[in-house]
Amino acid sequence: MNDLVTEKELQEARLVGFKSGGREVLGQLWWKELTKLTGAVSPLDVLRDFISAMFFAAQGQFDELPKLGSLSGKDYEKRLTIMRRAMVFLGEAMERERFRDILGAADQELRGTKSQSGTGAFYTPDSVCDVMAALTGSDSDPVKEKLERGEIVTVYDPTVGAGRTLLSFCKKHAAHLDQIRAYGTDIEINAVRMFYVNCTLNGIAARCVHGNELSNDREWAVYYTPEWHVYEEERRAREQAAMWRQVFATLSNTQEQEQPEQQETPEEPEKMDVTILPDGQMAFNF
Repeated sequence: MNDLVTEKELQEARLVGFKSGGREVLGQLWWKELTKLTGAVSPLDVLRDFISAMFFAAQGQFDELPKLGSLSGKDYEKRLTIMRRAMVFLGEAMERERFRDILGAADQELRGTKSQSGTGAFYTPDSVCDVMAALTGSDSDPVKEKLERGEIVTVYDPTVGAGRTLLSFCKKHAAHLDQIRAYGTDIEINAVRMFYVNCTLNGIAARCVHGNELSNDREWAVYYTPEWHVYEEERRAREQAAMWRQVFATLSNTQEQEQPEQQETPEEPEKMDVTILPDGQMAFNF
């Protein structure tokens, strides 16, 4: 990254901490860098293009980048460099405050300005999300017990937005992050992309659905974060190793042993361990 930013800039990006309000977020270095793209394109559209650029890059869909309004035009390479620099600065800010919804806070602040028309999105305050996640921390908590047994815990938010509540849940159980499978659905594609980016940058295995949980046609598109594939491969490898250890331990004197049939794990469990309700409360399904 030395060709993009200086060490002094990185230090500045690290020093500006995250606070719950959007005004503080819009004072961070990553957003200051992105404001260079505003003018013909509104600040809110620049933010959405930035989120989409990170989403497309993670998906390997680089041919989609020139189609973004903030990158279109004869200065494509120059504009792309600005976005790349902003990505580095955002990464530094998120490293300082892991599991915080920086992108959602910026989106919330920009939606509220008079120059932008809102789309009906509402963000649960971080403090409320943290309180709800804290409820899954008692000694008798079934989530804690399942994690300590080394089992997978699934958590689902049917109106996920940027994933703020799921981020708080993962923050609470960060020591067992590789055992958490986050599922989120939202009707707005920009929200789904924010959720995807938030989970990717925080190392969360997530299944991100663009769809409507209230309709019969619930899933229009499904995206998996890189960690989903990594953790699932590791889990399957452990299960396969355990299966073969059991086979070898029970070998008889028979020279030929029939290879046990391997069963594929379904992508989605029949029920979630934790479901986030519309009022923000968490329902346990144990």
